[in-house]
Amino acid sequence: MVDKAISNLFEHLFKMDTLSGHDTKEKILNVAEELFAQHGFDSTSMREITGKAHVSLALVNYHFGSKEKLLIALVEKHFSAINEERRRIYEALRRDFEDKPIPLETILRATIKPFSEKMHQTPQKIMGLVQINSHQIKNNPSFWADMWRKHFSDITEWFVREIHLTLPNLSEDDIYFRFHFMIGCMLSSIANPDRLELISKDKIRIAESEDRYQEELIRFCINAFTD
Repeated sequence: MVDKAISNLFEHLFKMDTLSGHDTKEKILNVAEELFAQHGFDSTSMREITGKAHVSLALVNYHFGSKEKLLIALVEKHFSAINEERRRIYEALRRDFEDKPIPLETILRATIKPFSEKMHQTPQKIMGLVQINSHQIKNNPSFWADMWRKHFSDITEWFVREIHLTLPNLSEDDIYFRFHFMIGCMLSSIANPDRLELISKDKIRIAESEDRYQEELIRFCINAFTD
């Protein structure tokens, strides 16, 4: 009886949310991301999230179930959008080049650009993602492995296969090592662009060098694969 009443309450709240015309689920995700980026996952309470999003705790629980599941939904939202764009580009490239090797720069650009452009459009979001990933890695060692299998296994297979066709002199192990280092370089440099301003003593300003930032990263990765 009690379970039925709770279920009816959630259903009523969900209907109210739908009828309001607002994308409450997206609003909750955006607010949670902002707070996680500012304060970290552990220091952000559900009360803060519901207060800033102007929704009830019951509604958050209806959509996500818990703060942990809200966090996972946030990570998957980013990964899904980035990788859908990568898959779209990969398919178009293979179609355009038919059975011929795809140039190295084109492969790297197709892999790096979707991530780089999304993060530069929303600079605070990458720091939220870093906070989230740090928390999950610390508290759930299998998190990245599970996330990689779900969102990145086909991306990895495509990348390794195409690099091998383009650079047949590299062994599969060579490609795995360099892809691993490329991912680390990409995540670290885009997650902390202010470091470039610091080490250049403000000679380079990120806000004025976004295009060059991406191009220099791609050039660096080209050298890593052709050295």
